[in-house]
Amino acid sequence: MTSNKRGGPKITEFFSKKSKSSTDSQHQHSVNDSHFDPLDIGYFLNKSPALFNENRYNLIKKPWIPSENFQFPVVVQGNKNRKFQKDWLNKFPWLSYSAKDSGAYCRICVLFGRDFGGILTQKTIREDFIKFLKVVDLSGEALGKTISELLEQSGLSLTNLRGQSYDGAANMSGKFKGTQAYISKHQPLATYVHCYSHCLNLVLVKAYSVQPVRNTIGIVEEVINFIRDSPKRLDIFKSKNKKHCPNLNSDILIKLCAPRWVEHHEAFIRLNLMLPAIISFFEYMIECSDGQVLTKVNGLYNSILRFDFLLTLQIIINTMNITLPLSRELQTSTFDISEAQTLIQSALTVLTNQRNENDLKDIFKKSEDLANRFNIEVKISRIANKQRNRLNISSESNTPENAALLFTTYLPGTFNELEGELKTWKAIWKEKPVDKLPAIALETIFLPLMNYYPNIKRLLMLFATIPVTTCMSERLFSSLKRIKTYLKSTMGESRLNGLVLLNIHPEIIIKPEEVVDTYANKHPRCLQLL
Repeated sequence: MTSNKRGGPKITEFFSKKSKSSTDSQHQHSVNDSHFDPLDIGYFLNKSPALFNENRYNLIKKPWIPSENFQFPVVVQGNKNRKFQKDWLNKFPWLSYSAKDSGAYCRICVLFGRDFGGILTQKTIREDFIKFLKVVDLSGEALGKTISELLEQSGLSLTNLRGQSYDGAANMSGKFKGTQAYISKHQPLATYVHCYSHCLNLVLVKAYSVQPVRNTIGIVEEVINFIRDSPKRLDIFKSKNKKHCPNLNSDILIKLCAPRWVEHHEAFIRLNLMLPAIISFFEYMIECSDGQVLTKVNGLYNSILRFDFLLTLQIIINTMNITLPLSRELQTSTFDISEAQTLIQSALTVLTNQRNENDLKDIFKKSEDLANRFNIEVKISRIANKQRNRLNISSESNTPENAALLFTTYLPGTFNELEGELKTWKAIWKEKPVDKLPAIALETIFLPLMNYYPNIKRLLMLFATIPVTTCMSERLFSSLKRIKTYLKSTMGESRLNGLVLLNIHPEIIIKPEEVVDTYANKHPRCLQLL
């Protein structure tokens, strides 16, 4: 829902959220249930299956509406005081206000919802864009100050920050002078997480240092670029692909994009399936080319007709079959650290187990079958390099007890109460089968038994909000590329941020009347605009 015409509060800010309500001293009406109307929507929450049709009919036709002199409670948001607007009830016919709960509800959701009608129970983590900023100083301290000032200007207090995530750039992730160090100095509870997607990217990039892998990826990239960079060569390849690979749905190779490993996987898979068409294409080009083009065609043709190229290609595809689901999941916004570590550990286990002799024989057999199909001699170059291994020394100081002590001041109870909850918590889950355990922290928070463990629930809520990746933030640059074109190169920062917000949040409806009113009230005028 959009805000009112004069920049007031949004209607969605007044949907019942008990943890964000104002203080009792700000309530101007009685809190005694006997003083509330029987048709107050608050009496019917979580009773949808048991409601009689007569009750539903009365609530739809004759819902309780606050009187003209009703004093709505004040909600403090940042440095502003907000109040529910009575005209919203006329503007939105489905809306009902509850004096009993001091909150707004969707009347239809309460009456006909299956579970928790009208109450916000969406199991998701929100990642919202704020604005683009022009930055001149790119040092870690300057960027940290810029982020802190932006949060304060947006009404987001740094004291509520519990997680921060960046890529591996030194000015962002530096331990002493990076942005994360600056913010952690002012808010020690803001846990820093190196973006897991970037970590996966760094691991895969490290594979380039292995010479056969580096050579194979370079050959694949050269082959794809050579075919795609010329419309004439691309038409020839399409005809060859149609002849040799008639069952494939696509007739074009995918270009490699360095940071996008999902596209890497598709590119290698498709090239492997199109190998017969690629070899036939190069054989045709050898007969029809001359000069520098012929030299390049001969080099690429001889490179792909080597057994070490086929073997390394199968190894790359086999590895990416394991990392592809992980890469896709890491880009989702509902991912938390526990689930990320579980999937990463499972991928590591599978990759470690594949180093046995049987799995390597299967990969070698696939490569050998391809070699026999294209009359390629099966031989492997001799490689003897030193192995250098370094152990990762784990810290014993990061125990769960020490970590929980950091958040003691933000728990509903004391640390001793938390210890007692943990004992009964462990005993309950030990009796549950593995398939009945919740997969992520977000699922655990909404379980009914969490009402008996308020301290653990608060810790799980903090844990769920710690960012895992920066993928959602980096997608904003795609919208920036589409909006700020060369035709709009002189656009100001304010207009750019406004257009980006409209592009990112298409669900927000902007009415022409609101735009006109805002423009008319922006500056005093001698003549009436409309």
